[in-house]
Amino acid sequence: MRETLVKTEEFKDSPVGRIPKDWEVSSLASLTQYITYGFTNPMPTTKDGPWMITAFDIADGKICYGQARHTSEKAYKNDLTQKSKPNLGDILITKDGTLGRIAVVDRTSICINQSVACLRPLLDTDVRFLVHYLRSDIGQERMLADAGGSTIKHIYITKLAQMEVPVPPREERTRISDILDTIDEAIARTSSLIAKLKQMKAGLLHDLLTRGLDENGELRDAIAHPKQFKDSPLGRIPKNWEVCQLRDFYTVPARNGLYKPAKFYGRGVLMIHMPQMFRGFTIDVSDAARVDVNPSELERFSLAVEDLVFARRSLNLEGAGRCSLVPALSEPTTFESSIIRVRLLTDKLRPIFANYFLNSETGFRLRLPLIRQVAVSGVSSEDIASIPVPCPPPEEQDAIIKIIDTHDTRIRTEEAYHDKLKLQKQGLMHDLLTGKVRVKNA
Repeated sequence: MRETLVKTEEFKDSPVGRIPKDWEVSSLASLTQYITYGFTNPMPTTKDGPWMITAFDIADGKICYGQARHTSEKAYKNDLTQKSKPNLGDILITKDGTLGRIAVVDRTSICINQSVACLRPLLDTDVRFLVHYLRSDIGQERMLADAGGSTIKHIYITKLAQMEVPVPPREERTRISDILDTIDEAIARTSSLIAKLKQMKAGLLHDLLTRGLDENGELRDAIAHPKQFKDSPLGRIPKNWEVCQLRDFYTVPARNGLYKPAKFYGRGVLMIHMPQMFRGFTIDVSDAARVDVNPSELERFSLAVEDLVFARRSLNLEGAGRCSLVPALSEPTTFESSIIRVRLLTDKLRPIFANYFLNSETGFRLRLPLIRQVAVSGVSSEDIASIPVPCPPPEEQDAIIKIIDTHDTRIRTEEAYHDKLKLQKQGLMHDLLTGKVRVKNA
């Protein structure tokens, strides 16, 4: 069946705003068998058994079984009320803490705790349409409007039951759901592809950073050609590679960043802090602070393209000593005191290659023994300088970088498409769920 989207001009006022004249409005209480929430008493946990779902286990429109806990068969059968055991097709809504996350029950033998509300739709209720509405910006705004609580927010069951939603004619509800389901499937496929591409990149990085490329641009095979490899502090590496400490490639000594009191913030040049370092392989200055520095400070603490910056300390063990690359910058930028700047001899060790290696699993294993844990995890400039790094011939480094960049471009393309789909869905949901645009059979 082919469908077209048609603008409508016939509207009426309703409790949910202006809607088409042939639409109705119903409360959630009239669309569901009951609305309740799970058990309130602590339940024993086990390694297996019925799933015990909490608000923390609902995200991205689904139940995250991989992180959910289990309860015992005895507790499930004897200690819980029947209403704590959702049926297939029931709608779950997080009602405490992070509010309004929606999931549909797709497995049997689960129970919910008091942080999750359960809606059991009546047989003639269009579950798909209702779920799309509750997940939409409009539905979320209406659902959370009456949330209460001071320290922890709550959705009250009585208020939830009174929430009113638009109800288009049955055939139109089905067509709207079909359209939005199609977009959701495209988004899910793209998300899955991006995850697979990132897994492929991790494996590709490991192979390229340990085996390198032969004269034909192919990965070397340590099993078929063992004589092409040698032992090193990094394990087996190609014979024509060197292993040096990072300090061997410094053009200038490493430098710790600049500390400025709060009164200097809010004006001046950009200054990167930890948040700008942890979003990928390169720093992101889009939300960097502005700090007033004098010309001498700017000269000493400025960042240049292809500088490497390292986190001196971090609240997380994995973050201490983490490396990030400085891209081309549109304006002068400095770095704060928790960051170390390193500038390399680019004709010997390409900063991009070094950044890939230092962010690899091998790079993390090498810096792990250097990390000191007190109040926070930290490393020193001397620690960073002592890290051993592989140094293939420059032309081989360039070839490796090109392969990784090609793979990164594919990932970025799919991520941009994913973002575009989500934006399209957001706009289309608003138009379809308010009746601004009608779906008609062609």
